[in-house]
Amino acid sequence: SDYLRCYFCTLAFNDPHEFRTHVDSEHPVVEKSYIISKKTQTRIDITNLKCTECPKDEIFPSLDTFAEHLIDKHDFKIDVSQGIALVPLRLDNNRHACVVCDKIFKSVVSLSRHTGKHF
Repeated sequence: SDYLRCYFCTLAFNDPHEFRTHVDSEHPVVEKSYIISKKTQTRIDITNLKCTECPKDEIFPSLDTFAEHLIDKHDFKIDVSQGIALVPLRLDNNRHACVVCDKIFKSVVSLSRHTGKHF
């Protein structure tokens, strides 16, 4: 079946909105260094990607622009020159499009497999 598995507790969800709600409510504090330091590629939902440090609701279109914002505006020490093991996905009930090449897929699973090949 086509599902999204929570990285932190392994619960499975069929609906992207329910998945995001679960992660936001059940895992509000995440040890990001654990995710980034893992050797495997971690899929990350960048739908409505916002900075929690800023009062305005700017939505960032990519992980790159978000990282630039964190470095420039908040003096975060992020070295993106070697890349990070995060694979960005935009999770939508009706459209499964690659954030890199815009190719459309019939399922989240096939989208996830494809997008990982870009990184």
